Amino acid sequence: MSRLFKIARRVVIITPLLVLGGGYWLLNSEWFFEKAVPAAVRILAKGVEVQDLRIGSQKFDWSGNFSAENITGQCLLANKDQVDIDLKRLKISHILNSVLRKESVLFDLKDLNLSSAFFKVHEASVVADVPATREGIEEINGDLRVSTVNVLGYEFSDVTSPISGGQNKVRWNDGQAEFYGGKVGWQILLDYDQGVAYSMDVKIGNVDLHQLKHANAAFFSEIQGHVFGSVQLRGQGQDIEALKIFLYIPGGGEVPADMLAALFDFISQTGAGQTLGPLQKELKLLAGKGVSVHLEKFRVSLESQSDKKLSAGLDLSSLKLNLDTHVSFDINVEGGWKNTSRVLQTIFQ
Repeated sequence: MSRLFKIARRVVIITPLLVLGGGYWLLNSEWFFEKAVPAAVRILAKGVEVQDLRIGSQKFDWSGNFSAENITGQCLLANKDQVDIDLKRLKISHILNSVLRKESVLFDLKDLNLSSAFFKVHEASVVADVPATREGIEEINGDLRVSTVNVLGYEFSDVTSPISGGQNKVRWNDGQAEFYGGKVGWQILLDYDQGVAYSMDVKIGNVDLHQLKHANAAFFSEIQGHVFGSVQLRGQGQDIEALKIFLYIPGGGEVPADMLAALFDFISQTGAGQTLGPLQKELKLLAGKGVSVHLEKFRVSLESQSDKKLSAGLDLSSLKLNLDTHVSFDINVEGGWKNTSRVLQTIFQ
């Protein structure tokens, strides 16, 4: 009996050590995270796949801290768009304390680069405090900083935004970025309780239209003025449910006559803009001379009425053209606003 007792005692002592040792080896195994992360993403984000995940080096210590460097891979979104991932450093602190003492886990990401056909993110960093319970993540609080974000050739710089959330919601409130001489601010909410619902409220302040020539020379090289306004967007997954845009140039601006003539022609084709008819001939003469027209007032609004229809309003005044008018008209969108990237491609390009 004493012999059996000694063997049993050794088994009792050795088994936890083997479990701990095995767990320690597993958490320091690149193979484990290269397999576990894609599996977790499939569970948490339906329709999203992480592929070819590679970790250059990683370390998990007995104090419950995990770090990894040179993480690369691809993320395949539900709409089949591919995002390339390059993360220089990831650090997760206080993992064991979060389990034993209910303390927060601290996430620290440095130099994250993302690239797709639609956007590029350069040198992003995230620091987030995540209190965890047995029921899961109840709250997230952190900060996002990005050197530059490029969307279809348009560059946002010095991007900062607090991050908060919990209960299947993530918020980016009071975010801001530099944008061609002006600023852009936003409130963004993601709700992934059932699918991914989102809402965005973006404010535009004092953006220099002429500086936008660096992104789209064909359109902006001859335009002058500083624009203010707002963009509101709400949707579910890849579908847009509501879109509202309002832009104005409080100090007036310069617009090429040929661009204004093309706008008036388009409005006339919608059946609106009868008051613009007499000006079209004069504008075409000015367009032939390659001159610009000064506008004392410019306001434009767009609002979605359905998947295939936008209502628009335009306020214009020009002493040069003896013009002071308001025009309302509808825009029929061929193919409809099928997804977010389609809307942004239409707006930016």
